[in-house]
Amino acid sequence: MLRSVLLSLSLSMVSWTVLAQLGSIQGHIKDAVSSDAIVGANVMIAGTGQGAVADVNGDFQITKVKAGTYTLIVSFISYKSDTLKGITVYPDNITQVNTQLLEESSQLTEIVVSGARVRDTDVSIINDIKTSQLVVSGISAQQISLSQDRDAAQIVKRIPGVTILNNRFVNVRGLSERYSVVLLNGVIAPSTEVDSRAFAFDLVPSNMIDRMLVYKSGGANLPGDFAGAVINIETKSVVDENSLSVNVTGGVRLGTTFNTFNTTPGGSKDWLGFDDGTRSLPGSFPAKNLGSYSLASYKNRQLIGEAGAGLQNNWEANAGTAAPDLRTTINFSRSMLIGEKKLQNVTSLSYSNTRQRLQQDNYYYEAFDPSKNTKVGRRYVYNDDRDITTVRLGLISNFIFEFNPSNKIEFRNLFNQQASNQTTLRSGLEDVNNFDVKNIGINYMQRSIYTGQLVGKHSLSDRINVNWVLGYASTTADQPDYRRMRSQRAIGTTEPYAINIAPSATPTDGRFFSNLTEKIYTHTLNVDYKFKPEASEEEQPKLSLGYYLAQTERDFGARWFSYNNWAGTEHSREFLTRPFNAIFTRDNLINPEDSQANPATPEFYLNEGTNKSDAYTAKNLYTAGYVNFFIPLDKFKATIGSRVEYNKQELNSFDDKGAVKVNNPVTSILPFVNLSYNFTEKTLVRLAYSKTINRPIFRELASFNYYDFDKNANTYGNPDLKNANIHNVDLRWENYPSKSESISLGVFYKYFQDPIETNLQQGSNIIYTFINAESATNYGAEMEVRKSLANLTSSGFVDKLSFLFNAALIKSKVTMPASATNQDKERAMQGQSPYIVNAGLYYTDTDNGLQVNVSYNVFGKRIFAVGDYNQQSGVALNPTQYEMPRNQIDLTISKDLGRRFDVKVGIQDILNQKYRLIQDSNSDRKITDFDDAIQTYKPGQYITLGVTYKIN
Repeated sequence: MLRSVLLSLSLSMVSWTVLAQLGSIQGHIKDAVSSDAIVGANVMIAGTGQGAVADVNGDFQITKVKAGTYTLIVSFISYKSDTLKGITVYPDNITQVNTQLLEESSQLTEIVVSGARVRDTDVSIINDIKTSQLVVSGISAQQISLSQDRDAAQIVKRIPGVTILNNRFVNVRGLSERYSVVLLNGVIAPSTEVDSRAFAFDLVPSNMIDRMLVYKSGGANLPGDFAGAVINIETKSVVDENSLSVNVTGGVRLGTTFNTFNTTPGGSKDWLGFDDGTRSLPGSFPAKNLGSYSLASYKNRQLIGEAGAGLQNNWEANAGTAAPDLRTTINFSRSMLIGEKKLQNVTSLSYSNTRQRLQQDNYYYEAFDPSKNTKVGRRYVYNDDRDITTVRLGLISNFIFEFNPSNKIEFRNLFNQQASNQTTLRSGLEDVNNFDVKNIGINYMQRSIYTGQLVGKHSLSDRINVNWVLGYASTTADQPDYRRMRSQRAIGTTEPYAINIAPSATPTDGRFFSNLTEKIYTHTLNVDYKFKPEASEEEQPKLSLGYYLAQTERDFGARWFSYNNWAGTEHSREFLTRPFNAIFTRDNLINPEDSQANPATPEFYLNEGTNKSDAYTAKNLYTAGYVNFFIPLDKFKATIGSRVEYNKQELNSFDDKGAVKVNNPVTSILPFVNLSYNFTEKTLVRLAYSKTINRPIFRELASFNYYDFDKNANTYGNPDLKNANIHNVDLRWENYPSKSESISLGVFYKYFQDPIETNLQQGSNIIYTFINAESATNYGAEMEVRKSLANLTSSGFVDKLSFLFNAALIKSKVTMPASATNQDKERAMQGQSPYIVNAGLYYTDTDNGLQVNVSYNVFGKRIFAVGDYNQQSGVALNPTQYEMPRNQIDLTISKDLGRRFDVKVGIQDILNQKYRLIQDSNSDRKITDFDDAIQTYKPGQYITLGVTYKIN
């Protein structure tokens, strides 16, 4: 029913007819030979009285131009006049027109004129930040092009207060990824992860991003489920010119490329990022739980034997040499006329095949004894050689049908297929059991995400602007045949390793299969009403209102199996020291002598340990409406509004006590106020308040217990989680020295009720789950500077330099309920960093087509997981874990080689500092030499060389 309503609403809007609205034309006029600015050049719109004169930099701007297509006449004394036809002005947009004039006595074979809507430059994005009704930071396609950044994950970390977790997930203002919401072109992006509320930013290639805006204060028109930021990724939808280009980039990772690299055989489509079914459960595999069959029955023994024999018997890693990485991208844009209508297409097809070896050390320890005050004893140390091959296939294709400058329909599409094939060879010591270990983990994971949006943008009159979206998104995550097996021997001996056969099904050994599917149906409508259409955007009183509807449906299921001995079966040590492939053969799983009359059991059988809690279904209905008033009063401006959200979360699963049903309908009223005062044209101060919310995700509510071989840890959900409510206050001073420069200083404060955190539980190994704290506070200060060094000295080199610097200092404190006797009551919030620093130095030599960029990033230590601290004894059986600071420096050099070629060289992570996860062993809230590492590794410096060929 909901889908039909959404479709009907959208189709009805397509038929609306509209009138004109206002836009602007700006640009740059220069000498066609010397490239010098032409000061005083006249620019007139033919047939109107509107025009402008170029300033000392050759720049001009014509404001309050009615939407439509015009002819511009550019003239200056001693220069030939230039007539520019087909310049289109769009409502509430700036059209950029750059041209060159030729002296009367000169001759040139070609003069380049460009006219396009400007949204992807530093000047444009700084102007939008300056005039925004919210506290916002951003980055443009222009700045992205100066870096080595390949995807949105690498881009967003350059925005103030933002860092990236695991190279994919966003952490804003020191808050974990759960507190940020991601929009793709204004629509909430689906979660790409099974176990977290997160969007994988590495799915969006950098070349298709027009701009990225990070809203740090709430707004009535923004989703209310956030505390860190709302991040809107806008993909390209404007064709500046018809073009076709191909980029090929090779990569070398030190410590991986040309070194030993382990792989396991897969299917014929692995190179495309798809499993072809090789790893899937066979079609003949029993749908019923194998553990429910009686082994006394000959028929059942045969059924179970055939089930086990039907799975791949592939447990060995093939050692080879890691080839260099390959990335290639084809970018295509085209604009054409269909009668008087304009059809545009922007498409990017990308493919990558990369490899990385991580030599990772994992540790686990005994509990700290305060009476002895000595280093804790070690339970185990694992040394992993983890070899990961990642394949990604991506497509972004946006179609824009323009009826006229005031009317257009867009069809935006993003598809990404990503698969990782990981082989982990583990050696080490289990001190607690007196074993040397030799284990293997073989893990293939594929993720698919598709988002499609039908978008309408209309100007009903010079007062009313309407846009709507009809969206569909789907996500799948498959983990077919995740294999784990252990072998061991007595510590310090040279005996061969013997395979470990558990007495019953256990998630630490055997095979795991899971599948997740999620679908989201969305409809949004936004209406802006201008009270003074003749006024500029900054002085325009405006009423905004709209609604957002979304229905989410998720289905998750997993099955897991172990190899167990038949009752009474014993094996010689010689038998158990054979290679894994020689142990789990068909003959050892099906005894040919077995019969109904004379039972003869095989060596092993496949035992299923799947529980009812290993599956869940869930759905979420999200509805929201908002109203927003923008009131400009000379230098003072106020934006006041409110958002009302109704969200109904439902989940059906099981735990060890029986059925688990979550039915959580909540209505939230979320007010918002933003006040700003312009001291001068270039300086303003902004104060904002908003109330927001943070909801648990399906995985956090589900009682599903997942074993992670890499971490040797379990994760399970908590169906009793409550929504968190957050009050946010921001105060920021902003200065804009020029059109491309900005300086801002700000402070912020947040108060959380019932914040959701990742928590450690007691057990034989590490166990992660989720809890509500009672409350928390989070406050800090941040600074951002974008500055050009031009005209500061007489040096031509310095004139070509600019720099970006942003930093944030943050402090937080959690309050736990009195009943939480196993929690530290004086700690920071989980996932919060006390400081974040990003910096970049850019050298741009336009005349020679040379760009050099050096960037730096670091964050302060943050709690990875909260420990189970005992307040009375001072003992933490599982101490709090901290992710430690890691300095990163990247270098990029790009050079144009003529009109068609350019080359880019990059070195990422030059310092190659160690990633460190450290536990606070003695629970003193300090990390010193006394404390112990949980996980450490070095990712390796990454060197790339890319060549782009522009075909047209």
